[in-house]
Amino acid sequence: MQPVQPWRRFDFVLLACALLLIALGIAMIRSATVNTSDLAELWRRQATYAGFGLVLFLILAAIPYTWWRPLWPLLYLLAVGLLVLVLLIGQSEIGAVRRWFYIGSFRFQPSFPGMLLHVLTVAAVLTLRVRRERQLPGNGNEEERPPGLLLYGLSGVLTLVLAALVFREPDLSTAAIYGVLWLAMAFASDIRLVYLLGTGLLGIAGAIPFWHLMAEYQRQRILTFLNPEKDPGAIYNLRQALMGAEPGRVIGRVRHGVALRRG
Repeated sequence: MQPVQPWRRFDFVLLACALLLIALGIAMIRSATVNTSDLAELWRRQATYAGFGLVLFLILAAIPYTWWRPLWPLLYLLAVGLLVLVLLIGQSEIGAVRRWFYIGSFRFQPSFPGMLLHVLTVAAVLTLRVRRERQLPGNGNEEERPPGLLLYGLSGVLTLVLAALVFREPDLSTAAIYGVLWLAMAFASDIRLVYLLGTGLLGIAGAIPFWHLMAEYQRQRILTFLNPEKDPGAIYNLRQALMGAEPGRVIGRVRHGVALRRG
């Protein structure tokens, strides 16, 4: 049995890109809060979270992904449990929103680790067919086959449950990310095009009842996105972001933004 070499095929370029984005994010927070004493600690907090995340990333990257495959039912139940628990006892500073657990000064949002558990679950489900065929006698060298309708549907139902729980927090944007992740992984697994087209038709059919389930502010966000000029006040943040980005162009103007100086 060969020893496990977790770093032999590691994508260090991807890690470098992630670290660069983290550094840019911290620099942007520092630049935006440099003249605001109440927000001066935000960049340090972000750097601390990034450090913890990097340590966790390295630990998980050292574990072969094949070790997670048999555990996918437990991983999925863990994701469901966290999302249900935050709906029951989660805390919020914004009305009836239930998205976070507060442990001292630390704030924990289950929907984000839930994404990781969701990805592991969907990956395991979509590859069940391949693994089963390899275990059959005489099927050791055949080409990998894409997941069938049953596994595709199962992965979709599992995704729908998690997205519905996140939507109940309510958090429409994060719930949508769950759906996008599922479709991206299904597409990467060489799923039959007819399945994706069928999913699109189901999505169109369900759009009308789903629209009525949404809160008024959620519907307003979508309408504003489609027609920004309808409510100029609702796109104030977008306008300010464009004003700040345009003078700096690609490189930016750290700590010398025009809007900041004139404000």
